[in-house]
Amino acid sequence: MPEIAIENSTFERLQRHARPLLDTPDTVVNRALDALEKNSELVSKRDSPLQHRQIDLRKVCLVNMVRGRKEDEGYRYFSEMDISIQGLSANNACAALVNSVPSLDVQLHFTFRWRSKEGAAFPGEVAHLTLGSTA
Repeated sequence: MPEIAIENSTFERLQRHARPLLDTPDTVVNRALDALEKNSELVSKRDSPLQHRQIDLRKVCLVNMVRGRKEDEGYRYFSEMDISIQGLSANNACAALVNSVPSLDVQLHFTFRWRSKEGAAFPGEVAHLTLGSTA
């Protein structure tokens, strides 16, 4: 069995993650490696340019949409997906996006500014909102 030397400060870090009377340095290192490998697998799956998933947008994103080109009744055509989506109010668009986050396993970042008008909660101020998993 190979032996390795580690700094005292590294050993102290290992001790902070050990369960007293149960763990050895080897079990703590293995638990850390398991976590690292699990995280690496998640990152590589999310960042892989070859990953493809087929998603039924009609089930995931609760908006009015039709397959193909439709440009009346407020619909806008998106040629890259060959679908037409009916326009929404800002509130309904936001609700549709928020509802889609768990199914798509994505993270959404919103930046918005309150209108500078009487009755606005925070006139002219900017807010940021992030939804979704960071794992």
